[in-house]
Amino acid sequence: MQSGYVPMQSGLNVSEVEVKGKLVVMTHDFEDSSMLLEWSLLSRDLLLHYGVVVTYHNFHMNHTIAEESLAAVRMWLEKQL
Repeated sequence: MQSGYVPMQSGLNVSEVEVKGKLVVMTHDFEDSSMLLEWSLLSRDLLLHYGVVVTYHNFHMNHTIAEESLAAVRMWLEKQL
């Protein structure tokens, strides 16, 4: 997930049994003008609460995909394969 969040206000029901142990990579901007950093951190914490294995990174990229962010996702994917 790049510069994204889990829309908790949507009433989303999460099944811990179905998500526990799933692998997720998240990247977000420190100063994102479209999505607050707090939303990303709350999403990360929610996923961790349900047992999702989260790899989380912050970059300075203002709601774009920066080279550093892309490299972090690429490295994460390579580890999973």
